[in-house]
Amino acid sequence: DGSTLYEKTVDCGALPNNTAKSTPFNISNLGRIIDYRVNTINTSTGATKVLPFFNSSYQCICFAEISATAVTIYASGDRTAYNSTYTTIRYTKTS
Repeated sequence: DGSTLYEKTVDCGALPNNTAKSTPFNISNLGRIIDYRVNTINTSTGATKVLPFFNSSYQCICFAEISATAVTIYASGDRTAYNSTYTTIRYTKTS
């Protein structure tokens, strides 16, 4: 629609252990969230994943959702070995 797009990357730290974890992203005058992606890395092994990710039975074991104020990451089981997680948000602003 011709709106200017903005992008912000938020450090979400380690993935949670069998729970949900919310990280606020503090965007003023947020219009619409156009897209977001969550990348995580196990810095000990170098293994990198993009959320959501699934186990060998194709069950979702880690995913993220975004609200107007925060990104929330949900994990089934202990995923804390993935200790460096970033969410990049593409959005518009209100006038």
